[in-house]
Amino acid sequence: MSDPAALVADHLLDALPVAIVLIDPGGRVSGWNSAAEVLYGHPRADVLGRPVLEVLFEDDDVTAAAALIESVAPGDCWDGDFRVRRRDGALLVSSFRLAAVGGDEGGGGAAARAWIATDGMDQGLAEQERSVLLSAERAARATAEEALGLVEAILTSAPVGIAVFDLRLTYVRVNDAYAALTGLPAEAHAGRRLGDVVPLQAGVAADLRRVVTTGRTILGRPLEVLTDSDPAGVRSFTVSYFPVRSAAGALVGAGLALVEITDAKRAEAERAALLRLAEAAHQRLSILATASTVLTTTMELDELLTRLTRVLTPVAADWCVIELLGRHGEVEHVAVSNRSPAAAAALAATLRAAPMTLDGGGPIAEVLRSGQARLAHPGLMTELLHNAAIDRGQPDLARQFTLNSSVIVPIETRGEILGVLILSTEGDRRLDDDDLDLAVEIAHRAALAVGNARTFQQEHQIAETLQRALLPATVPIVSGLDVAVRYVAATDGASVGGDWYDVLAFDDGTTGVVVGDVIGHDIAASTTMGQLRTALRIYAWEEHGAPGSALARVDRLVDGLGLGYATCILGVLDLGASSFRWSNAGHPPPLLLRGGRASFLGEGNGVMLGATGGRRVVEAAAALEEGDVLVLYTDGLVERRGESLQEGFDRLAAAAEDAATEDAEVLCESLLEALVPASAGRGDDVAILVARIRPTVGRPGVHRLPFEPKPESAGLTRGFTAGVLQGAGWAQQVDTAVLLVSELVTNAIRHARGPCALVVSFAEDSVELSVEDGDPRLPVARGATGYEEDGRGLLLLDALAESWGARPLPAGGKAIWFVLRR
Repeated sequence: MSDPAALVADHLLDALPVAIVLIDPGGRVSGWNSAAEVLYGHPRADVLGRPVLEVLFEDDDVTAAAALIESVAPGDCWDGDFRVRRRDGALLVSSFRLAAVGGDEGGGGAAARAWIATDGMDQGLAEQERSVLLSAERAARATAEEALGLVEAILTSAPVGIAVFDLRLTYVRVNDAYAALTGLPAEAHAGRRLGDVVPLQAGVAADLRRVVTTGRTILGRPLEVLTDSDPAGVRSFTVSYFPVRSAAGALVGAGLALVEITDAKRAEAERAALLRLAEAAHQRLSILATASTVLTTTMELDELLTRLTRVLTPVAADWCVIELLGRHGEVEHVAVSNRSPAAAAALAATLRAAPMTLDGGGPIAEVLRSGQARLAHPGLMTELLHNAAIDRGQPDLARQFTLNSSVIVPIETRGEILGVLILSTEGDRRLDDDDLDLAVEIAHRAALAVGNARTFQQEHQIAETLQRALLPATVPIVSGLDVAVRYVAATDGASVGGDWYDVLAFDDGTTGVVVGDVIGHDIAASTTMGQLRTALRIYAWEEHGAPGSALARVDRLVDGLGLGYATCILGVLDLGASSFRWSNAGHPPPLLLRGGRASFLGEGNGVMLGATGGRRVVEAAAALEEGDVLVLYTDGLVERRGESLQEGFDRLAAAAEDAATEDAEVLCESLLEALVPASAGRGDDVAILVARIRPTVGRPGVHRLPFEPKPESAGLTRGFTAGVLQGAGWAQQVDTAVLLVSELVTNAIRHARGPCALVVSFAEDSVELSVEDGDPRLPVARGATGYEEDGRGLLLLDALAESWGARPLPAGGKAIWFVLRR
């Protein structure tokens, strides 16, 4: 049965509008009225008998609450605010009264306590809820104040400039970093317009208006600000714009945040500048390395200079000009390069036709005299171009060029000025000191290469002269036989070789033809060749009826004297018997051209001289017909690195068939041009002998030899002249004709343009020889003692020729001719 008194007490507590919690002397909940259920959220049944400290207080507050409960003695009470915890975890701060109930007031015995929320339910349930809300508001206010303090700390100390504007773009608030940028105190910004404080780009206001219009964020816009405080005058930023909204979400303004990147941008600019310098230096090193490689690829001066100019344009400059001087200060070599090959060729032709005056006042003459390199900037170019053109006698030449800058560098070695290197630019491109240093270094290396090339050419010319001195100066004239011979020296070395040819006119009317090749390319090979040629002439004269026997004797001599190995063909032409008998000592086989078809005479093959002591010599014979052509040659004509010898034979046969000529000289020249052109390098010497069986002799007719205006053409034309005249029975006129042709050809080499030709035309009792070239200017007498173009050759024509003159050619150019009589 329930205690009636207890029931009455419970009903009484429930009737009270305040939350009451009774605490027994052991600290446990012994009473919990309805108002307490509402305020704290715990049903009465869940809390009765539980420790009050566990039910009502947060762990952090348990110690203080226990001390407070113990501190209230019987008869006393405590009033104040304290924090309690609801069932849902919410913390409430409210006014309470704590009173001791029962117990011994005097003795301090154990007593119960009553915990009464004095502001909880005095207005009923609604008022109790208001109390809860007020407690929550206090907590929220404390949290908000804490957050606002954090935001304020961030605004104050942040290194980012922040400004907030209202919808009219008037300053509301700025932080210290932004104020440092504008130079005004932070509080002085409020109420001012955007443009009133610091001049910003128009895009800033536009972006802010876009934000307050659309409510969207704009990130990462570049911004530059002119300031008086910065020495450089310009500070760089990235700026972001964001909308500012009220707690209810309404758009009330816009803000911007500035992040300064001035140092980073300057560092990036410096890095980019250093990178450009590094790239330019790398490019110059690359140019220098390429130029160095080019300067070692050839010993032919014109080719060397042409390749070098092409390396330097357009990478280093728009124009590159190199001019080399001869021994007497004349311009000897010219190379020009430009993006336009036609423009480069035109300027090169002009420079060759109008060489510079070394004592002139122009910049090139000055550099050549002083030996000092020069850098010409835009302000001087007009004057310098004009002076340079005057030095060449062509003032109008300067108007053809609009150059911006130039470097003019002497090509010098061991104190000797060899020439000049010129680099020039057009448009906005400009050369500087680094380009001058590059040009000086290239000119230095070019000087070494030019010196080496000239030394090589001199040594090569000496070696070739020695080699040619060991060859027969002329070949005998044989009636019914048209003979042409050539010796072409190797270009890939200065050493002499062992190739030779010979023509022997025997007393019985037969003709011996010889082509041989001593193994090796040195003085020993050349001297061995001289010994073998002499021995073979002697033995062939004694035993020309049996060429194999003559070769056997030579073979024994080689073996006995310990001479170097050699290959050789000795053949005997008997025109009366229409036969050709030969013996081949390890040499490439003769080629027979008959009726336009080529074949090789593969019989009669033995081993090379010096290998068997004359024990393995073989002979062969073949019948000949009128018009047949025999071609004897050394392996330099057919051998190519990386291909079989058969491919070389096939190429020779095809070239012989393509030539389609009845003139031995022309065929000989055609084969050389097709198989070892002058423009290509030659790793081996070449000797070639062409013998043609003439048909029934009639009128000699016209003989034509094309040639290039190069020094080596002089010897070619002299040999052609002698061979044609001797073959036609004009032996008495050979010396005079050769002398006059040599003068005219030399003149053409020095002054002519384009390809040239020597033409020999026979009449009944006269022969006309003419030299054609592409220069339309006719020679004009200068006075009583001389003629234009030095005059020496024309004076000789006056003295030695029956008649002479000059005539224009229908296709352009001219021909200078002379006539000799029997």
